[in-house]
Amino acid sequence: MKLNLSGCSHIIGEELGSSDHCFFPYLAKIDLSYCSSLTNLGFQAIMSQTPQLRSLKLNFCQQLTPAILGQEIEKLSLEKLNLTARHIEDSFFEHSFFSLLSLNITSCQGFTNEAFQKLAQTAPVLEKLNVGFCTQLKGKSVKALASKLARLKHLNLSFTKINSSCFSHLASLPELESLNIRYMRENFYLYDLALLLNTSSSLKHLVIDPSLKERIKKTPEVFPSSLLAQISIEED
Repeated sequence: MKLNLSGCSHIIGEELGSSDHCFFPYLAKIDLSYCSSLTNLGFQAIMSQTPQLRSLKLNFCQQLTPAILGQEIEKLSLEKLNLTARHIEDSFFEHSFFSLLSLNITSCQGFTNEAFQKLAQTAPVLEKLNVGFCTQLKGKSVKALASKLARLKHLNLSFTKINSSCFSHLASLPELESLNIRYMRENFYLYDLALLLNTSSSLKHLVIDPSLKERIKKTPEVFPSSLLAQISIEED
């Protein structure tokens, strides 16, 4: 079962907290994105009513404090979590997300590289990670994750300031299938990308921006047709 309440700005949620009855015992997915009136107490009340929840979207819910957010999520066996455009403090990454398979923190700010690296221990079975527009992240964070998240299959690094030297660490991910590197402008070297394509045994899909595609076309000595034929390249 799933419930889409996205954009319902009148929802507070606290009214559920006064009831002993479980309103959503079999609810697996809920979308609370853009619920601008949802309070911390209301969020806690809703979470207490959804014991089987596996997928949660809280995009643009800035009013929920990071401490309450992490505390409540840790109680669940979530597999998918979307937190686009939120303020996330370091304390969020202290919580355990041992069942989490997919995490989207696009455009989230407020946390340090050191805290983010803890994700390697707190979300060990993560398969999909989107950190697009998280401009505070550095290459050392990618290195830390690559050494631990052996099941990572899909990674989005678009619009970050992570430099291309991190690609050598991504090559060691045994199950990495797709990589989004659109508009990574910080010290981006074509040879780093070529090394990744040559050494990764699992990478099948690459998402790039038009300018990078042109650079690749102009350097056939680095990207021979035989290399490009091994991977699906999508321009976005």
